[in-house]
Amino acid sequence: MSAPYTMNPLSCTSFWTTFRQGAVPPHLTADQFTTWLCGCDACQDACPYNRHDWSQGKEFPGLQELEPLLQPENIVAASDTVLRRYVIPKTDLHVSPDQVQTLRTSASRVLEYLAKGVMQQ
Repeated sequence: MSAPYTMNPLSCTSFWTTFRQGAVPPHLTADQFTTWLCGCDACQDACPYNRHDWSQGKEFPGLQELEPLLQPENIVAASDTVLRRYVIPKTDLHVSPDQVQTLRTSASRVLEYLAKGVMQQ
């Protein structure tokens, strides 16, 4: 729990999926991370000082061509070179080039989460 207008980094998806190499801490469950690979932007949506209408803005260049590679199953299978060249530069430095395994760890967690959802249906 945090005070108003503050956040607890130990409950932050971005903190755990980047700086802590995709680890899920004991006080959170993997299900709480849902399908986020490297951050979730919930703080951006909640912050009264930084609230943003995500329906506006610039187009993301090359997103359509990159989209298949952003699927978690493809991140897990991609070579380090492909991830460093095409995916990591688009994370806006949330993931550095030496963190390909962090990206794969998060992608594997997403796949496990999705598989659980399918099995529960």
